Amino acid sequence: MRHFYLLLTLLAILVPSSAKADITVHLETNSPIASFVVLINGYNAERHDWNSEGAMILTFKEGEDPNINLNVNSGYVINSISLDGEQIANDITSNYYVNPSALYDGCTLIVQASERPKTNVTIYGDPSQIKVAYMYQTYDESSWDAGTLSITLQDPYSSVTISARDGFGLQGVNVNGNNELQPGSRTFTLYPSTLKPGDNRVEVSSYSMADERSSHFTVIVNGDPASVSLRLAGDSYDITGDALNAPIAFNPDFDLPIRIEPNIYGHTFYRVMADGTEIIPSDGSYKIAELADNGVITIDADYPDKDIPVRLSFVNPDTEGAVLRVSDTQFNVIPREQWLAPDFTVKMGTVVHVELDAANYTVSADFNGRPVEGNSLSFTATDEAGYNIEVTAEPMAPYEVTFYYESLPAHFHVLRGNMNDDVVEMTGQDETVVSVARNLNRIRIVPDEGWLVTYVYVDGVEGTTDFQVSGNATVEVYVEEYARDLKASVYLDPAMEWNYCGVTLCGDDESKKQVIDLTAGYNLVSFNADDMPFEFEVRCGVPEYYMYFDGELCSDAISSDMFSLIDLKDGSVVKLYAGLPAMCDVRLEVEDGVDAIVMHDIVAEVSASEALTLPAGTMITVKPATATEIKVMAGEREILADSEGAYNFIVEESCTIVVSAGTVSGISAIEGGDRADVYSLQGVCVLKEADTAALRALPRGCYIISGRKVWLR
Repeated sequence: MRHFYLLLTLLAILVPSSAKADITVHLETNSPIASFVVLINGYNAERHDWNSEGAMILTFKEGEDPNINLNVNSGYVINSISLDGEQIANDITSNYYVNPSALYDGCTLIVQASERPKTNVTIYGDPSQIKVAYMYQTYDESSWDAGTLSITLQDPYSSVTISARDGFGLQGVNVNGNNELQPGSRTFTLYPSTLKPGDNRVEVSSYSMADERSSHFTVIVNGDPASVSLRLAGDSYDITGDALNAPIAFNPDFDLPIRIEPNIYGHTFYRVMADGTEIIPSDGSYKIAELADNGVITIDADYPDKDIPVRLSFVNPDTEGAVLRVSDTQFNVIPREQWLAPDFTVKMGTVVHVELDAANYTVSADFNGRPVEGNSLSFTATDEAGYNIEVTAEPMAPYEVTFYYESLPAHFHVLRGNMNDDVVEMTGQDETVVSVARNLNRIRIVPDEGWLVTYVYVDGVEGTTDFQVSGNATVEVYVEEYARDLKASVYLDPAMEWNYCGVTLCGDDESKKQVIDLTAGYNLVSFNADDMPFEFEVRCGVPEYYMYFDGELCSDAISSDMFSLIDLKDGSVVKLYAGLPAMCDVRLEVEDGVDAIVMHDIVAEVSASEALTLPAGTMITVKPATATEIKVMAGEREILADSEGAYNFIVEESCTIVVSAGTVSGISAIEGGDRADVYSLQGVCVLKEADTAALRALPRGCYIISGRKVWLR
């Protein structure tokens, strides 16, 4: 077979080509502004405008078809197109495609064009009873002059709409002497193609519906009138509430059918009667096509207070999961244990929605003995005998997705499910098989801190870290180290209502992009230089907010929900507030010989004896740098260490923080060969009679030694 392809290649080289030679086409026009030329090559379209002389030369290489499309600009018309003196088209208002087979080398196309004749429409009528709309504009009464409205039709494809205002009707529309209104119509459309160039006269006669409505009917609502919406066919507005209490005038010639609907979403009526005849609803509406003068419409808006049994049964055992959910009129989900109970009932008039899980089951259902079409069922419970829903289901096996990776640890985990709410760790040596439910088939691959997913192959095809599977699949995941070793702190004012706040790192590189959701209070963000700019998205309960960046207040309040920060460094602090916070003067005093680390806002280190001005609510953290014990005072208040040996203090007012030497550490206290019992902060004995070596082997933390709280590093 390989030799056969080689032979074909040689023949292609040796046999002369029979393709067409190059073709040059000359084009001329009398009006360069009236049209332009589009060359079509496959799915590509290339526009060519005329030069000032109205000429162009187009050359098509050997093997190319000269696909020429002549397009008309708005307000113009191509009167004729000729090829070497012979006319091939005329009166073109949009575009004309030239047959490529008619073109040859050296031929000339001449395009004669002119301005499109203006079409003017003068409308005569009563603007208080009719309204006119054209080109997305509705002409109000101030646009008319003594019952006359003149419009020049700029667009040959946009129509003029004439319609009756509420409470009025159209009797006739005479266009250039001919009545073109269809009987009973309340709207008439003028199409430019039906009008003559130049001036057109349109006479519109109208009438008041109130003058024509000599018949009346009465509405009786048993229930809340606000739940009822009634509309006459001749009106564009609804009658509801107290307006239903008075007799309603109508004209059977143009006000029928009368439409009645619930005015509350999801509500249905128990019964609607018209002159003693029950009206059967269609698509949620009750349409009354016949009604006598002084007729009576009775609407029972509420159902009787009766319980209707609804029974769900399953042909195959343990297939209750084939019903995804059962919900009520307002789509409130009914708990599974309720609708599975044999005595499950709903109130008469409740709309019951049943959804079947066709993604994970082969499922069908019968409703009172009739097959259910599709995978959902909705019905209004009105039959006192109740309803039986029988479900036949066979579970389908979930998809098996095998993740391959180089070795443990895999340095990534998988979020499974459409909401990415199920975390799956990679536990095999170099592969992990994950079961994925068919209706929850979304997968997202998330690298561990300090790692980056470089490639993902799904069934051998390169993919992304976020995808859906439609069957059993194999996924290869490759990672590499990607250090985000710089730290920044983002603080969100807890007094603000945060609808959403997040920061995107490395937003211009999808492979390194990371989106971090932020919550009220402090958020620690790891990053590197490539991650900038930080792209913030802020949605909160105030129209504007204030930002401090590395201690400096941005001069203006921020009203945008998107902003970026570029110059972040290790230890940067970003703080967002609903209003300007109170500022506190904080002075730090560290006694000589005391080795301690002091930070504000978790990441920003403070040097000894430094004076700061910080917003109220800022956290100060003091940690001993060595195994020595320290004492921390904020004004007159002593700060106690937490379980990690850190001294945390929230600044609410100006103060001086003093860090001084505390008692000797537990290790130093027994270095003379003594021994001591060691307890956790919860009072649990960790070591009995520990010597220095045993103490040094303990995990870092805070302990009680010889009755004193001691921090061991």
